[in-house]
Amino acid sequence: MSRLLLQTESRAEAVAEMLYKDMERRIAASPPGVCPVDLTAALVKMTQVQTCGKCSPCRIGLEKLAENLTLVTSHKATMETLENIELLAANIAKTADCAIGINAAQTVLSSLEGFRDDYISHITEHRCQYSVTKSIPCIANCPANVDIPGYIELTKAGRFADAVRVIRKDNPFPTACALVCEHPCETRCRRTFLDAPVNIRGIKRSAVDKAGFVPAPERMAPTGKKVAVIGGGPSGLSCAYFLQLMGHDVTVYESHKKLGGMLVYGIPAYRLP
Repeated sequence: MSRLLLQTESRAEAVAEMLYKDMERRIAASPPGVCPVDLTAALVKMTQVQTCGKCSPCRIGLEKLAENLTLVTSHKATMETLENIELLAANIAKTADCAIGINAAQTVLSSLEGFRDDYISHITEHRCQYSVTKSIPCIANCPANVDIPGYIELTKAGRFADAVRVIRKDNPFPTACALVCEHPCETRCRRTFLDAPVNIRGIKRSAVDKAGFVPAPERMAPTGKKVAVIGGGPSGLSCAYFLQLMGHDVTVYESHKKLGGMLVYGIPAYRLP
């Protein structure tokens, strides 16, 4: 009878696994404003490492593709370089023996199709358009575009009422969202590069709980205009709230006995008291 043999992964395998997990975290935390040319070049370089090297489209083609993309990101490329990238990627997609090379080439072609203006900007203006329009990841992922860094800093400073006012600028339901928001903002938090995302919803709840009653902002001068809002759910009430602040007279029409929509009829009481 043979003895039980336990095989442990080597140190090299453990380090490689750690690097892959670190890469996964960085990709998951990549904000919407990342330069598409830089991202494409990084993906091609990563794919180049994964190839077996048996077929020339992968072994040679991906290397040349990565070199040309590096010329673009380093602002040393010409319009001829862009043509070479497109031609090379098309040839690799047609002739590579495995999915690694094919997918890498198709990624480059898709990037060229979707972000050609950014490639041209790198070549002709020596700058990336995304460096101008890059947004803060957590704000970009928030459906209401709330100034998350702003209210986090105010909460840190103990200015809880001001934190609630910052939230209300874009979201009139800070208390409800502090309890039931699915916090998509945390999926792009750059803190995940180190360990885990910031507990953004928890910070919001802390600000709301400690702020107490915070009066609504003052209404602007009456405009004399009347607006009817059909539906008293979160969207309808948000619309009515901001229209009222703008000075309009608003009437909300709701078929149910209570206003609130999903906040009242869809979310159980133990989640939203």
